[in-house]
Amino acid sequence: MEELLARSIWKSTKASKKASYPEVKIFAGLVLLTMDVVKDQTGVQDIIQFCVKLDFALSWPELGLAEPTVWRISKKMAGKIRKPYPVDANLLHMCFVKINMWAEKTKGTRSAATLANELLAEKLPARKKLAQLKGRRIAFFGDSLMTTLHWGAHAGYPDIIAEYFKTVNPTMEIMNAGIGGHSTVDALKRIDRDIIQKKPATVFFMFGGNDFYGERNKTQGFTLEAFKRRTAKIIAELTRQKIQAIPMTLPPIPEFQGPKFDGYSDKISQVARSVQAQFVDIRLRTQALPFESFIACDHIHLNTEGQLWMAREILEWIAVNL
Repeated sequence: MEELLARSIWKSTKASKKASYPEVKIFAGLVLLTMDVVKDQTGVQDIIQFCVKLDFALSWPELGLAEPTVWRISKKMAGKIRKPYPVDANLLHMCFVKINMWAEKTKGTRSAATLANELLAEKLPARKKLAQLKGRRIAFFGDSLMTTLHWGAHAGYPDIIAEYFKTVNPTMEIMNAGIGGHSTVDALKRIDRDIIQKKPATVFFMFGGNDFYGERNKTQGFTLEAFKRRTAKIIAELTRQKIQAIPMTLPPIPEFQGPKFDGYSDKISQVARSVQAQFVDIRLRTQALPFESFIACDHIHLNTEGQLWMAREILEWIAVNL
């Protein structure tokens, strides 16, 4: 299968003369390897780091690939790849995207630092106020929607914000305590270690996607009301430590969209209002936007543009409210 996929990629890229056939074959092998969930989480990124050190071509531009070409290869090869589960064009395309994203992040082609530079070039209206803020430690607490480790984007918005402040106001310290797959259950288990012991002045937190996923799968302890109680407890524990708690409602996630998922943002805003806590209504801020353009091809996570949008919105909110 690796040889078959490599030949298909090579046929589409050899005219560009950007990469050798052995490099194309390595890329094809990584695409297939990332279909294995266990190896996807462990071995693939280690192999990419090793290949980058050897200066192998792994990103789409280095290989001479473009989005239309990747889709064409994915549609052509999907039915020819044998796995214990169905391999359609969408899944194969997603694996191409993963390898490209990890390669670019590892090489530093696009990263939190380069994305922060893009925001600096925009000359945000809030920049002057942000530069004048008195130094404080701000933590971001959540799941994979804010972590840089996920393949959906080149960086998570907390890390983009951290890099932005390094230039605009180095007295501001930003912590990213986002961990993929975590729910409010996990949040309460690690809130002392990951947040309270670090003594931030302010904590922006966003959970709910994995709670909703737990409810949808009928996992014990995952209901909308249980989520509401746990969200209230997160705010209470932070407030008890004199830490400003700022919950955020959820962005639209195509995979989950519907009244039940919207209920999670409703509960977040209800809890915040009930204890007179400030909150960032991300759901409301996205309603007038073509937000589908901000979502990665898995229809769940934010892509790079989505992470940039989040960084921009949070910086504007900080300038006005902190």
